[in-house]
Amino acid sequence: MGQGLLAIRGDWILSFELMVGCDRDENVCRRAEKQGISVQQGDICDAAFLDGLITSLPEPILFVNCCTGIDTVKLRRQIQNKPIGYIDICESEMPGNDEGRFSIGMPYTNQGCHGNYPHWICQGINPGLVEYIARKLMRKMAPGETGFSVTIFENDQLSAPNRHGKKAVGWCPKDLIEEVMVCPPLIYENETMIEGGDFETTKIVTSWQGVNTPARLVGHEDVWNLGQLEKVSDVKFLYALHPDVMAVFNGTPEIALQQLQLPQPTQSLHGLERIIVSVEHTDSGQQKSLLWQSDHALTQRCLGINAVKYQTASSVLLSMLMMQHTPLGRLTGTWNASTLPLTDADRQHMDSFMKKLGIIWQPVPADYVFGVDEITASKASRI
Repeated sequence: MGQGLLAIRGDWILSFELMVGCDRDENVCRRAEKQGISVQQGDICDAAFLDGLITSLPEPILFVNCCTGIDTVKLRRQIQNKPIGYIDICESEMPGNDEGRFSIGMPYTNQGCHGNYPHWICQGINPGLVEYIARKLMRKMAPGETGFSVTIFENDQLSAPNRHGKKAVGWCPKDLIEEVMVCPPLIYENETMIEGGDFETTKIVTSWQGVNTPARLVGHEDVWNLGQLEKVSDVKFLYALHPDVMAVFNGTPEIALQQLQLPQPTQSLHGLERIIVSVEHTDSGQQKSLLWQSDHALTQRCLGINAVKYQTASSVLLSMLMMQHTPLGRLTGTWNASTLPLTDADRQHMDSFMKKLGIIWQPVPADYVFGVDEITASKASRI
């Protein structure tokens, strides 16, 4: 994700006095330096390295953590008493959560451990931007009302020819496999969090423009975060990838890890990455859906990255610009995209930044996408 951020940054970061990167991998550092920024080799989970890095920078600092699989709460505690605004992209790792349960991990992730500067957590596209879009739709449909049902659909059609037979995916295969095949699914239904259940109940059919598409019901940070809002009664996330990738998920995680890979720079990419946020107001029956889609081939040709990386990095950059250029940058607190307080002026800034960044959400009819199968939770645990 850090490499994606470098690819799209353009002139947007000129308002920052200095930009410094760091990575554990020396080769990554060398590539980043060729893109015109100073890079230090080191691990931000190493307290001594992190202290040295922070001490070397002029204050105040905006710390953008694009890493997955680390204890972000421990990291935030280390910087909480310094003049540092903080942004990250996903749930925190934590001890004692070997099953990857969101019911355990998300309360830990969302705990306040900020100082006098804001900490914005889970600020990618999903989690992150989809929550802002859901809030925007709810506000337009029936501000102040309750009983909203939110469904997030993702359809990543990415494919790339590979003579070794491996299937291409848009982000870390290990993390993807854990999300789809290992971690318990999570839905918010009738104002109740429901986690776990039979493996077979996670297999869903979605209809995209009349084409039946295999999908998976998965746990997601945005499901948890949106479910904490009083006005929301139901949330679910339905994830569909290329049919060849979906077939891999029918095996074991160990075999899937051998069959999936990030595409190589020389491979030609094909397909669309599509995200839809659909909101229905149960009392009135009103429904609105917004779509953001990006073409893998076009994104690769223009920026050298795939569309998943592009959408996530663009969403991170949006949060960076909001923290840098609006009063929200001095609003003390630990916030996710469902809880960050937004004024009318803040919403106008966000809409303006999205337009300038090319983050274009377009309305789609209610029948553009929907879940065909009923989701059962008979053997799931209610939280």
